[in-house]
Amino acid sequence: FKSSGVKTPTTWVFRSAAEAQRAADEVKYPVIVKDPYGYSSIGLLQAQDKSEFSTAIEEFFKNAKVGVEALVQNKVQALREARITYVDGRPFHGYWRIRENIKSASAASTRGGYQDFSFPLAEIAPFVERFANLTGVVVGGADFIWQEREPNVKVEPYCLEVSPTSDINPEPPTGWDKAYAEFKKEKGFRAAYLKVRRQWTDAMVLAVVDRYRRQRRSLFVELDGVLAGLAAAVPALKGARAELGPSLAGAAGALRELRALFFVRLFTVRGQAGDSFNTTQWWLDAKGIQYDELIVLRKAEHGAAYVQPGALVVAVS
Repeated sequence: FKSSGVKTPTTWVFRSAAEAQRAADEVKYPVIVKDPYGYSSIGLLQAQDKSEFSTAIEEFFKNAKVGVEALVQNKVQALREARITYVDGRPFHGYWRIRENIKSASAASTRGGYQDFSFPLAEIAPFVERFANLTGVVVGGADFIWQEREPNVKVEPYCLEVSPTSDINPEPPTGWDKAYAEFKKEKGFRAAYLKVRRQWTDAMVLAVVDRYRRQRRSLFVELDGVLAGLAAAVPALKGARAELGPSLAGAAGALRELRALFFVRLFTVRGQAGDSFNTTQWWLDAKGIQYDELIVLRKAEHGAAYVQPGALVVAVS
C-alpha cells in the first residue's frame, strides 16, 4: 500500500517475536496485530501499550504458522468501517461493519459486529476506483475506515486491507436488529448468500467482456437496411481495395473479416415488439451471422447512449 500511495494506517511487519520486541519502543500505540493471510478476524489481537504488545506478539508467533509475519498496524479509533466488494474498480456491494464497542479489535461478525446496509456506495465509488488503479488489485473486497465517529465519505478514507477472494455478506431481512452472526444461523441465509455470490460472478464475467471490448475499437452495424450490403463496405473499413458482392451470404463473410479488427455490435430498432431480442438472435444464428454483441433498441435515438468516442457506425442516415 505504501509504495502504491494508498492511504493506510502506519504499519510494521515483523518476522519474529524477537524482532518485534526489539522494535517495541518505535511502535505507536494502540495497535492491531494480525496475520497477513488471515480471514474473518480470526487470531486478531490488539495492544494499548508496550506491555500489552509484548504479550500479544508472543501469543501471535506461538500460534502462527512457520514463516508467517506479524502485521502490526495503528488502530484507527472508529466504531464503523466500510466493507466494499468491487469488480474492475467498480463497487458491486457494500455495507457498514459496526463494532460492538470502541474497544473492539474488529467489526467482523465473528467479533459480535453489526452490519448496516444503508450504504452510500455511489459516494465511495471514486475512492474504490482510485484504490484499484493504484494497487492493480482490480477485483476484491476492501475495508475502508474514517477516523470520525460519523464518517465523512467525501474525505479519503484509510484502507485497512484488501482480499482478492473476499467473501460477501448478503443483506439480512428488513428489521433485523440482532448481531449479523445470528443471521448466518437462519434458514434463509444460505439462499441469500448464494444469490449474491452468483450476482458477483455475473459481474466479473461482464467485467472481462467489457475489458475485451474496450481494448478493441467498436464497429456498430445497423441490422436493417445495412447488413445485406455490408460486404461492399469491407474494403473501406479495412483500408484496402477489393470488390465483394452485396448479399446476405457476403454479409456473413464480411462480418467474419471485420471481427478480426473490430468489436462488432449489431443494432436494430424493434419498438415495443414482444420477445424481439431472442427472435432477432435466433434469426442471426440461423443465418450464420457472427458478431460480438446484439443491441435491440426501442427507439432509434437510444442508440447514442451506446456509441463511445472513436467507434465506427455503419447505418442508414
